[in-house]
Amino acid sequence: MFVKKNDKLSLKAQDKAGIDKVQVVIKKDGSKIKDITLVKKQDDVYETEDNIELGSADGEYEAEISAYDIFGRSQTTSLSFKIDTVPPEWKENKGTSENPDLVYSDTLIQGGSKTVNESQLNDSFWFNQTAITLSGSAYDKNGIDKYSLEITNSENPDPEPVEISGSSSYKITSDLYKQGSNTAQRIVYDKAGNSSQNTISIQVDSVPPSVTNATLKNSSNGKLITKENSVLLTVETQDVTSGVEKILVSASPDFSSSKEYDVSSITNNEVSFEIKSLSEGSKTLYVKAIDKAGLESEVK
Repeated sequence: MFVKKNDKLSLKAQDKAGIDKVQVVIKKDGSKIKDITLVKKQDDVYETEDNIELGSADGEYEAEISAYDIFGRSQTTSLSFKIDTVPPEWKENKGTSENPDLVYSDTLIQGGSKTVNESQLNDSFWFNQTAITLSGSAYDKNGIDKYSLEITNSENPDPEPVEISGSSSYKITSDLYKQGSNTAQRIVYDKAGNSSQNTISIQVDSVPPSVTNATLKNSSNGKLITKENSVLLTVETQDVTSGVEKILVSASPDFSSSKEYDVSSITNNEVSFEIKSLSEGSKTLYVKAIDKAGLESEVK
């Protein structure tokens, strides 16, 4: 049984002749550390006073409780308890603990085909689905009781926690992640009720970019006849969540041979670039837009 240092010890003691006093001897590691006299509160209930600590340090304790009647006769019983004021530790807190049992283990985040360690996350990393699994581990010398996960985003600013029973490791899958930025707050509780929290920022974009148009300069009805071996291609594309990362242009529909074009100059969802070194003959250009989550759309 775990208790707090300032928890009250409360019990009932009865005797036909009347109770004279109730005394408690607190022992730690077999050695007596203090005597406590309980105070009668009401009827047959006796409690420790408000300013009395059951123990001053973490560890295992034993309370020997003796009730005396008015003739000096007594009966004794014992109660074992633990005090634990040290919160559990996340195992990804590399280098923050001197505990030799705390083996470093980074949190793993998985969404669809994408898997990344928390230490590798940055502002440019996007998951492309809303069902995401977090897995990791924590340590406490007295054992883990449970884990809790709260996912906060623009659609759910005050989420209900998802809880799972505890062990040294956890795995929580949730589909409560929404488009854009999400904050996943994890809380681990030990068996004494102490807790530690850790927050991860997770970005989600599960909607492909749009490619509404791709036109060649001076073309008519999508066709261009030119004597030049280069053409100017303008692409209208947009991704409102993560943003368009790149555009591929190919002369084959399977994009087996394609060239990547920079979209840093995109303005009002429109970007233009020159397609060079074209050989003679009829050609169809295929255009593919890829967003920062890896989702894609194409047009020809």
